[in-house]
Amino acid sequence: MSVAESDQPLRIVVLGERTGGRLVPGELPEPDRRFHRALRYLRSAAWVIRDPQTFGPDALDPAAASSVPRGYRTDGDWIWPVALEYYLEHHGVAPPAELLELMAERGYYAPRAHADRCGQAHQALLPHMPGPFEPPAPMQFRLPPDVYDLLVTVGWQPGRDESARVEEWAAGQGIELDAARRQILSEFGGLTFPVYGYGRDWRVMAFHLLPNGPLGDVAGPLLPIGSVPQWKSQIVLDPRRGIATVGEVERYLGRDIDEALTSLIRGQAVG
Repeated sequence: MSVAESDQPLRIVVLGERTGGRLVPGELPEPDRRFHRALRYLRSAAWVIRDPQTFGPDALDPAAASSVPRGYRTDGDWIWPVALEYYLEHHGVAPPAELLELMAERGYYAPRAHADRCGQAHQALLPHMPGPFEPPAPMQFRLPPDVYDLLVTVGWQPGRDESARVEEWAAGQGIELDAARRQILSEFGGLTFPVYGYGRDWRVMAFHLLPNGPLGDVAGPLLPIGSVPQWKSQIVLDPRRGIATVGEVERYLGRDIDEALTSLIRGQAVG
């Protein structure tokens, strides 16, 4: 079973919302046969945001180290924070009754949410403020929050350094990397970005950054750094102007890699 894009609104779990703003431990204890089945369902659903570097405090065990993970999953009907999985596993805090009923109807196996539906879930989370029992997004000023979230979901993190891999790849291709391209690929190289929702000015497409994807062949001063397969286009760095796509679809993406990633992830033209 799978769930594709839909006009059906997604419901978002807010921990404590149905219990007067508090968590109730022991609602679904481990001896209950639904405990492991519900946990399996929650953990098998598709990621919407996965932030493996960010944790928050355990509201039911204040003395414990920060251990509540940040992230969100979806089954195509509901979105829940992975904090729900944590509080169920460690304290027996139950999911909402309606979600538990849906799990039972599906035999406690989450359907596969298609990329477009995950994109709709990502859009639904944009105006959502984290509940009091969810870790907030880390404080950072470099990237828009939605762009940061997708980057960490696909494997980037602040301080990421893939320079050794990139240099090995470049040597194998007989390429001499200039400083600007080396800097971009050392931080973002090798990432693949999924089709993830609806763009503001064009429909978002999957894209790859080298060494992932084809190297391509571009002329003049343009330096390839990635590709957008469905556009049959290369992502290139122009040392004088910035970053753009060339090929069947040609778009200016921004002055630097941060602007370019924002444009591609949001499907948004540079103003």
